[in-house]
Amino acid sequence: MSNPRARWIPSAVFAAALVVVYVGAAFLMNNNDSSSEDGDTNLGLVMVGVIGVLAIAAGVWWGRRGSVQNMIAEAGLAIVVAGILSVVLGPLAAGRGPFENGLGDFLVALLTFWAVTIAGVFIGLMGLTLFGADYRSRQLKNTEKYYSRGKPVRKR
Repeated sequence: MSNPRARWIPSAVFAAALVVVYVGAAFLMNNNDSSSEDGDTNLGLVMVGVIGVLAIAAGVWWGRRGSVQNMIAEAGLAIVVAGILSVVLGPLAAGRGPFENGLGDFLVALLTFWAVTIAGVFIGLMGLTLFGADYRSRQLKNTEKYYSRGKPVRKR
């Protein structure tokens, strides 16, 4: 990408998608008609699953697109920003304050969000690496093809 600003657009889209899922789930939990907590628990599990799938997809996309260092910078920034925004805006969408249950609950929600998204991105990248489809593996394959053209491979 020649435009430096275009580099951060995927990070912003990924962060926005994570925030929308988290805040949307918090809003639905608040407006849930059921009085039981089973509905809220199920909705929370679905939310964690959707966030995990989004993170795996982002890991696959960034893993094919560029080096791990760029992925850490771009996806890492998106994860940190999305985590903070989600944990602050989620309770507000549900009609509560982010620190209503104390700093401990706020930190647990933030660290859980970060753990799920980081694990998802890591799983996506490891899946790519397993199949040799990540950026570095493709570079190594191309280098091997270039240097083995017309030359017999020596057996050792």
